[in-house]
Amino acid sequence: MISSVVGRADEHGLAKEGTSTFVIVTSATPLPEESTAADWLAATLKQVTGAVFPIKTEDATDLPATVLFVGDTAVARTNGIDASTLKPEEWRIRSVGEALIFAGGRPRGTVYAVCESLEEQCGVLRIDPFTVVIPSQPTLTILAIDRSLSDAVHRVSLRSSGRRRAVD
Repeated sequence: MISSVVGRADEHGLAKEGTSTFVIVTSATPLPEESTAADWLAATLKQVTGAVFPIKTEDATDLPATVLFVGDTAVARTNGIDASTLKPEEWRIRSVGEALIFAGGRPRGTVYAVCESLEEQCGVLRIDPFTVVIPSQPTLTILAIDRSLSDAVHRVSLRSSGRRRAVD
């Protein structure tokens, strides 16, 4: 998540006062799970910031520099994230310039990347399938990131007193 409202090289302004220049971009032919991940990202970021995050495909000719790439895109592959080499649960989140890439093994890895970022970077908490806590942050700035998880099945997150710890 990133924007043209960049304060320092290592931080990205995703939204400022409820507006954003970011566009969410999928491949020209995304898997249904990648489309779902893009839809969740757009809807949840709108709830968090109040800003609209349009969804386009990578073959669009009017893409800005401030892009959230979701799934197996050419930009992901160019930057060393090839979905075909990742396990189904494996994911990667990487900042590249003013863009951010959410990609993962097919079919579910990209969904996990988006959910991880929404939780860790935006403070969104999914308690169960029917309960989601979404903070209001009309101005949202995050740090540049290069993060991955290769075996999501064995990772369990425990919460107590608002702190998160991973148990393997």
